[in-house]
Formats: sequence, structure tokens, C-alpha cells
Amino acid sequence: MSTNLPACRHPAGLRPPLGVAALHAALLTLLMLLNGPAAAAPDSVAHQSPLDLDAAMTLAETRSRALPAAQLAARAARERAVAAGQRPDPVMRFGVDNLPVEGSPDRALTREPTTARSIGIVQALPNRAKRQARSLRFEQDARVALSRRTAQRAEVRREAALAWWRVHTQLQQLLLLDALNTEALLTQQAAEAAFRAGTGSPADVFAARSLPARLGDQRLQVQSQLATARSALRRWVGDAADAPLAGAPVLTAHALGDDPQSALDKDPTLLGAAAAEDRARALVDLAREEGTPDWSVDLRFQQRALRYDNMVTIGFSLPLRWDAANRQDRETAARAAEVQQAVALTEELRRSRAAEVDSWQQRWRLGLDRLAGYDQQLLPLAASRTQAALASYSAGNGALAAVLQARQAELALRLERVQIELDVATDWTRLNTLIPPPEATP
Repeated sequence: MSTNLPACRHPAGLRPPLGVAALHAALLTLLMLLNGPAAAAPDSVAHQSPLDLDAAMTLAETRSRALPAAQLAARAARERAVAAGQRPDPVMRFGVDNLPVEGSPDRALTREPTTARSIGIVQALPNRAKRQARSLRFEQDARVALSRRTAQRAEVRREAALAWWRVHTQLQQLLLLDALNTEALLTQQAAEAAFRAGTGSPADVFAARSLPARLGDQRLQVQSQLATARSALRRWVGDAADAPLAGAPVLTAHALGDDPQSALDKDPTLLGAAAAEDRARALVDLAREEGTPDWSVDLRFQQRALRYDNMVTIGFSLPLRWDAANRQDRETAARAAEVQQAVALTEELRRSRAAEVDSWQQRWRLGLDRLAGYDQQLLPLAASRTQAALASYSAGNGALAAVLQARQAELALRLERVQIELDVATDWTRLNTLIPPPEATP
């Protein structure tokens, strides 16, 4: 592009012939850059492999510490489930039975036939149903933890993908600004050369100089936004956030198909709510079983004085439920109310998720229609306006200000299109990551 600059300074053709050639060549280069692939990566990151969207999501999963933490929570619950299914440890007891406290203290341990030193074991005997209910409670805790892990996995993939798209958007905006800035500098040089040759006006020179300045300020804003977007991406993928980005995926189809509502049964968030319901039901069963008293057996060996026989005592005990209506039954009723609460929250969550998915689907489809309108109508019209203004100015019938206004309007449309594409990509990502893919098994 820079090879055209000397021709712009030739006094014989500043306004029509060579000026036209230079400006038209610059415009064609601009259009190729705007409609072509992404700009080359800076030298500092050119040696790194491009980071595509799928790789970013996979890397975010690998680096996440929340997912192993949830896995460990499930493991802890399963360990407790095994322990809860066992009988409690026996209790050792020892002491002195029937020790006299009156009379002479001499031979207090041996003078009475009922006095004995005893040692024994007390064992509680909860029934099998109660032990199973205790174990099932922790099994359900493990299921809830794994459901939350699946939901966290979907969230990690979604947030990493959204961060990737934000970086992609800022890079696209930088590409547009750089392309227009290159062409604006050529226009500025041509306007200055025309002024020196006496065929241009000072107003054209100042107008031509103002556009690169405005573009430079706009570029600084985009660079700041790009730095923020890369920082957000680095939170998920680490140093890979500094790598160049690969091409963006096609947004015209997502993983849920035409009827995303049918996929709600596999939504990890709703599956987690269903697991919470089952946990609440398990707690109801446990409360009922805990209301049943446990038998305990007490076995003791009693050692008496030498002239008396040693003895063995065996006994059984059972707690008495004197006020079950206000104690055990209340606990069961409370757990039953928690089940109803969990069911209501699940239904409310399902309605909310259905509305969210429907809004994502509708906005995604409308966004695709808007992109098609920009590509088929608005952008071609803006490009034609720019070419017409440039041709009129080159022929001496138009003002340079009209050319600059047309270019700024076209840039604004292209920047708007990039923002619309980000909005479409955001809804597409939410739909595409609603259900995470199966995990690879080692």
C-alpha cells in the first residue's frame, strides 16, 4: 500500500488521475481487510499456536479447581455413607456394683455378697432399615455434589467461551480501525499534496488530519477493552490467553437444535435440583427411622469376693418415646415440609430456565437475521456510498468531508456489526454450553 504514496505527491494528477488511483487502491485494500480473515498476530505471540474456542473451553476445564473440589465432596459423602451403614461402636463399661457406704470401711469390697467389680460391653442395635436410611442420606449428598460438579463444568465452559468471544470482538474492532486508519493516512497525504499543488483547500487538510486522530483515540479505547478481555480470558486459560485466536466457529447452528426446550431434562442445573429433592426425601425416610427406638444389649462380668461366686449379667434396654407427637413426629413433619419446599423450588427453577432458554433462542435467531441484513443490505450500501463519495471527490465534483463522513459511517456500521456478532455469539454460547459434552474417560 505504501508504494502508492509517491504517486500522490505528483503535481500533475493530485485530484484526478494519480490521486484517484492511489485512493481507489487504498479503498480496495481496506475492503479486502475488512471482509477478509483476521489480521496477523503480533510478533510477540506469533510463535504460539492459535487458541480456538473448543481448546479454550477444554483448557478451562483442565485448569479449574472447582471441579476437583466437587469431586472430593462427593467422595467424602460416599465415605460417610459407608460409615453410616455400620452399627455404632460398642461401649465398654466398668465399675463397682453395690459398694457399701455405711459401716466400717474395712473390707468394703469383700464383706457383702452383692458387692462386685464389673466390666462389660454395651452395644446399640439399630435395625437394618435405619442403617440403610443413614447411608442413603450420604449417598444422596454425593449425588448432589456430582450434580453441582456437572453444573459447574457447564459454567466453566460457558464463561471461558464468553471470555474468548470478547477477545475475538476486540481484535476484530482493532482490525477495522487499523484498516481504516491506513486508508485515512493516505487520504491525509493526498489532501496535503493537493493543497501544496493549489488544487485543495485548508479545510480539506484539517478534515483529513482529524480522522486519523479520532481513529487513534478510538483505538486506545479498544486496546484498553482488549486488555481487560484478555485478563478475563487468562482467568480461565492462563498464559494461553496471550496466544492469537483461531477462526470463530459458525453461529448458524448450536448443539440444542431447533427445540432447545426438549433438552431441559438434561440441564445440569435442573438435574442438581432434582438431586436436592431426592436428598430431602432421603432425610424424611431417615427421620421416620430415627423415630424408631433402638435396642441395646448390656453384657457384664462381675467379680465378687473369693468366698462368693462370680456372676454374669445380661440386659436389654429400649428408649421410651413419651412425647413422640411433639418430638420425633415434629422432626418428620419438618423434613416433609422441606421436600415440598424442594419440589416448589425445582418447579420455579424449571420455569425460569425455560424462559431463559427461550429468550436465548429468540435473541439468537433475531441476531442472525440482523447480521444477514447488515451483510446483504446495510454494509453494501455503506460501501457504495463511500465509493460514490470518493469518485465524486476524485472527479472534482465533491468535497473531501463527504468522503470522510461516508468512511466514518461505514466504520460505525462495521463496528455495530461486530457488536451484534458478539451478542449473537453470547446467546449461541449459552445455548451451546447448556449441556456439557461427555467427559473423556482415561
